[in-house]
Amino acid sequence: RQALEKVIGQQEFHRIELKIGGPQEDAWAMANISPKGPDAATAVLYDITKLKLQQKQLEESQRELSELNSNKDLLFSIIAHDLRSQAAASISLSETLLDKHMELSPEEQGEMLALIYQSGKEIIFLLENLLTWARAQQTGPIAAHDLAGAQENARDSRKIHVPGGKHRTELGQDE
Repeated sequence: RQALEKVIGQQEFHRIELKIGGPQEDAWAMANISPKGPDAATAVLYDITKLKLQQKQLEESQRELSELNSNKDLLFSIIAHDLRSQAAASISLSETLLDKHMELSPEEQGEMLALIYQSGKEIIFLLENLLTWARAQQTGPIAAHDLAGAQENARDSRKIHVPGGKHRTELGQDE
C-alpha cells in the first residue's frame, strides 16, 4: 500500500518484492508499479518464488564453500608446517652426520642414517595425506574425523628420536 501511494504521489515507477502466504509458505511476488495519472497506477505482478529459492540455495552453497575453503586453508597450513619440520629435522641430522662423522662410531652413524630415513618416510606420509585430501575434494567433502586423524598423525610425526633415547620436537626442545 505504501509503495502504491508513493508511486501515485511522486509519479515514479516503483518495484517491490512481497512475501505472500502464511508463515508455513515461502511464496514471493515482485510488483512493477507505474503511475497512470494523479489518482491511478498500474501494477504487474510476477511470481518470483523459484528465484527466491534459488537465491537461498546459492547463499547456502556460498556458505558451504567458504567453510570448505577454511578447512582447506587449515589443512594446508598444518601440512606445510609439518613438512617443513620434518625437512628441517632431516637437514639437521644430515648436517650433524656430515660435521661429526669422524667422531661418531659406525653404530651412531647408522642410528642417524636410520633417523634421516625415518624422517623421509614421514615426509612421504604427510604428502600422501595431502594427496588423499586433494582426491577427496574432487569427489566430495572430506569427513571431519578424517581431517582430525590426519592432524593427529601429523602431530605425532613431528617428533624425531635422537641418540641417547631423548625425543626432540621441531622446535628443538628435548622431551
